[in-house]
Amino acid sequence: MTPRTHLCPSCRRDLPPVAFGAHARKRDGRDTYCRACKADRQRAYRATARGRELARESGRRAKARRRATSGAPRGASPAA
Repeated sequence: MTPRTHLCPSCRRDLPPVAFGAHARKRDGRDTYCRACKADRQRAYRATARGRELARESGRRAKARRRATSGAPRGASPAA
């Protein structure tokens, strides 16, 4: 592993830092898994019953936040 690459523990490849997502709490500022492996892990988790339910719940909360902050009913045109 050279100083300008990171090793992904999942696929075991040395990749440039740009192949890893940002992670503010990590010392180097990069995620542990490369973007491709992280997407695969997320896809696999969301295929489980628990993952699907948590994704739905998260979507519902986000929708409620958007509606609460917008103030206008959905589909309403702005006043001219």
